[in-house]
Amino acid sequence: MLVGEGLPYRLLLKAGFMALAAPVKAGIVYSPGAGGYALRRFYYSHRLKHLGRDCLIDVGVIISGERNISIGDYVWVDRYCGLEAAKGFINIGRRVHVAPHSILTGFGGLTVGDYVGISADCKIYTATEHYGDGRRMSGPMVPTQQRNVKVAPVTLERDAFLGTGSVVLPGVRIGEGAIVGANSVVTRDIPPWTISAGAPARPVGARPKITLPDI
Repeated sequence: MLVGEGLPYRLLLKAGFMALAAPVKAGIVYSPGAGGYALRRFYYSHRLKHLGRDCLIDVGVIISGERNISIGDYVWVDRYCGLEAAKGFINIGRRVHVAPHSILTGFGGLTVGDYVGISADCKIYTATEHYGDGRRMSGPMVPTQQRNVKVAPVTLERDAFLGTGSVVLPGVRIGEGAIVGANSVVTRDIPPWTISAGAPARPVGARPKITLPDI
């Protein structure tokens, strides 16, 4: 958005159509019970890039950029989560649980491997305001040329686990089987089978490798 520039007519028209469709979408998103699960499965099976078998999209889950999101088999996106991929992508593997009130963003590209656990209130950012170059960090209401945004992919390898309230910042790879302690801030790569905690997160221990077969 440039300084003093109005919204293009086509965007205003699109916004009008979205406003008309909003009550229908809200009915799908917030429909309770088994019927709500079935309704959301039917809806998102036609809207997402891919939706695997026996997935659960819970009540109040807000998804943007559906065509940029792939979800594997046996995934549960729990209540009131947010998946944001209007740009970039979010790819979620098999048998993943995203616990309530977590936010996953795909602007820089987010890959979540099989058997990953994401606890409640986690935030995974693939783009964030960043200091430097004399620019502002005031968010999307500041013109693009005045902002400094760091955009980089995030990868959670298979069997990784994020504790409650963890924050993962752009450009991070969390290795296979790694554990991130509750309320940690991940600013750098975490080696496989390592337990890390703190702000910023640092290694505090090790986890034994998983020996069970894939299912």
